[in-house]
Amino acid sequence: MSSESVNDEANDEPNDAPSTRDWLEAISVARQFADGGQPRRAIGELQQIADQVDDNVAVLVELTDVFGHLGRFDEAEAALHRAVEIDARSPAVAAARGILLFRRGLYEQAEVQLREVCRTEPEHGLAHYYRGEALNRIGRVDEAIEVLQNATRVDPADARAYHSLGRLYDRKGQPEAAAGMYRVARSLEGSP
Repeated sequence: MSSESVNDEANDEPNDAPSTRDWLEAISVARQFADGGQPRRAIGELQQIADQVDDNVAVLVELTDVFGHLGRFDEAEAALHRAVEIDARSPAVAAARGILLFRRGLYEQAEVQLREVCRTEPEHGLAHYYRGEALNRIGRVDEAIEVLQNATRVDPADARAYHSLGRLYDRKGQPEAAAGMYRVARSLEGSP
């Protein structure tokens, strides 16, 4: 039997397993529900996904993030644990761990975890953003400004980083710099 006929036979069998893209699209819908003030719908979507996906690191990292965003820390930890079992050295898993620590209010631990992610993955915008926020929460304002400036360099479309910089410049008594950051944040958010 030729390899071509083997491939034809394989293609004749139905493949009911959803692709990663299908799951990432479903997670995107859940995130929209969560961000749109519909956490119950988001949780329903996530529970369907969680019941069907158990070995895809990208999906598990997304589940960790959305569950953490909703304050569903037990589910976030379970998804993160599964991701660690699959690929403990993944930078995405390390970043998800740091962001979850941040969301749990464990700012010093989050800063340590995210510092390592920023060192090994300098273009990971979310790691820079959450590390800057963690530094801010533990009172290391000058370091927070530096890290958040890196976040705006890595992801110039993330309005949150500019808004956070504005707050930090306000704290430091630099109203002109703060106003500039707020203007950029508003423009990125589409506000007048």
